[in-house]
Amino acid sequence: MPASARNEKDFTLWCAERLAELEPDSALASDLPRLAAEIDVMVSRDQRAIEEHLELTLRCLLRRIVHSREDVFLSRIALKRSRQAVSDLLDHGPSLRPHLADMLARQYLLAVRAVTVEARIGEEMCPPHCPWTVEQILDPDFLPVA
Repeated sequence: MPASARNEKDFTLWCAERLAELEPDSALASDLPRLAAEIDVMVSRDQRAIEEHLELTLRCLLRRIVHSREDVFLSRIALKRSRQAVSDLLDHGPSLRPHLADMLARQYLLAVRAVTVEARIGEEMCPPHCPWTVEQILDPDFLPVA
């Protein structure tokens, strides 16, 4: 796929490439720090949004393990919405997909803390590391067995 076509589908990649093209001797030289900061904020915003929705997705999945009820309806709604939000953000910036594994490790710890506080149990009641792959987490049909 040509770079121009790829960039039309990947805003994050487009931002990174535009940032790399800004040369100190260009007409925009006086605005370079401001432009670089704005582009960085745009890319970081999408990454933070993915992290937030990933953490919510993990909380919903963990609730199925921690709670004795087979299905928590509101949690299933939140799960569906958070998975869709991650999918939409990755469609907008597919170059963020390779970072999901790193995001997963951090967000899993946050999800464990939230779910264990909510359920009033110790963190040792949850697996110490995320038991699911990124593909399972984002799969709209995947539900862990309680």
